[in-house]
Amino acid sequence: MQRAVETADAAKGVLEAEIYLLGDVVLEAGIKVTKTVINRVEREGKKKLDAFDKETVRMKDAESLVADSALDDAKAGLHDELHPSSRRRSSFETRSRSSTASA
Repeated sequence: MQRAVETADAAKGVLEAEIYLLGDVVLEAGIKVTKTVINRVEREGKKKLDAFDKETVRMKDAESLVADSALDDAKAGLHDELHPSSRRRSSFETRSRSSTASA
């Protein structure tokens, strides 16, 4: 953004080449450069940077949720892998209690 503002400011008169910000034309070639035009470049650049920052935060949050979910799944799988007897023991205890209660 700073480079686009500097380019527009350095033109002092008529702009010889287009000025792009993130792939979009902000100023067309041949436009007369005034303080208003330079302010427009700054304003457009700020809008684009703010939108980029907002999208970055949204993507970071989404990736964090995915990572947390994957970590929880991995922990659950590891627990099941390391403690398979706890499920068998628990089902055995349940069967023992029910047969003791019925006797």
